[in-house]
Amino acid sequence: MTINLAEIAEMFDFNEITADVYVELCALRKLTKDELLSFLEYDEKDIDESLTLLEEKKLLLFEETTASFIPLELSQLDEDLIENVKKVLFSLKESESIGIVKYEGIEGIKRVYLEVLGEAIKKGEDILAFESAQDAEILDTDFIDHYIKRRIDNKISAHVITPNEDVDIEYKKEYQDNYTFIKMIPDFKIDANINVVGDLVMTFSLHEPFTGTLRRDHSEAATLKEIFQKLWKYT
Repeated sequence: MTINLAEIAEMFDFNEITADVYVELCALRKLTKDELLSFLEYDEKDIDESLTLLEEKKLLLFEETTASFIPLELSQLDEDLIENVKKVLFSLKESESIGIVKYEGIEGIKRVYLEVLGEAIKKGEDILAFESAQDAEILDTDFIDHYIKRRIDNKISAHVITPNEDVDIEYKKEYQDNYTFIKMIPDFKIDANINVVGDLVMTFSLHEPFTGTLRRDHSEAATLKEIFQKLWKYT
């Protein structure tokens, strides 16, 4: 997330790891501990301590039926917490004004994946992607599985155009279902992966050094969506 974790930590008198856990929960609304471990990649001890502190501060609740942690709505909060939570939600809203953010490393790419998913959930819009399954493998299976589960739980479809390599064929066999649609194009070379949702465009390369950008540009997103739809329809 493109917000100041130090400021949020100071607001609630906890550390930045706990702030990060809370922001992720506010953005994605409901997460299991396993998902938090996969998405944030902190030690289990740090996640456990953060969740315990957030529960003690009455900022979230545990839903036993889904083993998920859910941030409380403003109407459910103690009065002295409401203003601080409003500031967190405002920070999340302000992140929508993002222009261009550059990121690097596997961890950076994973976090931006989550930002794209958060955008899709907020907009209720499908994710369109040009991706290589070979590149996706570098992100690790555990992260991908949790990410796809979270997307499906929120009924967000992904339409993915991939090359037609053996690894892409296996990827399609494993992941295609009611909310994941994959179309393979022979001799389709992908040097950079692209995800588009709402006005967000995420571009990343998983060739050393791992780098990418996240841009909010309505015209660019609309153009890429049009290109994607035409490729999807006519190939």
